[in-house]
Amino acid sequence: MISCIICSREGKLNPRLQSNIERTIGCKYEIIIIDNSKKGYSIFSAYNEGIRRAKGDVLCFMHEDILYHSKNWGKEVYKRFEDESIGMIGVLGTQYMPDTPSAWWWTGCRVGSVLQSVNNILGANNTYINGDPVNSDVDAVVVDGLWFCIRKELFERIQFDEITFDSFHCYDHDICMQVISQGKRIIIAHNIKIEHASLGNVGNDFLVQLHAFYNKWKHVLPVTRGVQIDTIGQDRMKNIIKMLYDKNVELIYIRNSKRYQLAQFLSRLCHPFIQHK
Repeated sequence: MISCIICSREGKLNPRLQSNIERTIGCKYEIIIIDNSKKGYSIFSAYNEGIRRAKGDVLCFMHEDILYHSKNWGKEVYKRFEDESIGMIGVLGTQYMPDTPSAWWWTGCRVGSVLQSVNNILGANNTYINGDPVNSDVDAVVVDGLWFCIRKELFERIQFDEITFDSFHCYDHDICMQVISQGKRIIIAHNIKIEHASLGNVGNDFLVQLHAFYNKWKHVLPVTRGVQIDTIGQDRMKNIIKMLYDKNVELIYIRNSKRYQLAQFLSRLCHPFIQHK
């Protein structure tokens, strides 16, 4: 049985997602909702609570704003886990994590894809493929946290790290490194198609958690799976990643500035139809 674990800001499952899971999973399952409407959990503590409640032998951690476009995806998950070397399955991620603070999507070794569905500031819906689609399964180092499955038996030796982290960032980075530390492979499943309705955010809290992740795992970084990156290539990627990191730090300082906040205020007065986030 697959235990579907969802940390919900609303405290209840969206009926559309519930119906979608029922129609597409294709195997026995249960849904475990962790009610975070009162913001009492971090994503780490919420998922650990879900693990304690789970009865399935496969745990599926998913965001509440996704939809499945593949029939019998649960059977596809079990098919992969017939290979004892595989400990974790995702749909989008990276084959390389450098020895510098880095989000997985900065690495230049993206694999897999999701159908990204977002609203622009005027309310129109944009849908596009996020990632680099693959025609067969590939090994990965880190997968995106929007959806992933892990063998429950691994949680006898690993857990979501509530001590090092305390927010909603880097849970996917960290648990992937834990799976790898147990000698298990992480793969991107090429034929499980998921739609995701948000892009996430990169703010100050994210960068703080990213540093915590790097400090925890820097003794084993860099890590590659399924790709060969020479020393020159690694140095080039590290320079690009550092530039991206510095750019995000700079943007955070700008967002926190009084000038930026004043500009937002004036923009709302002049253009009340624009949705600011």
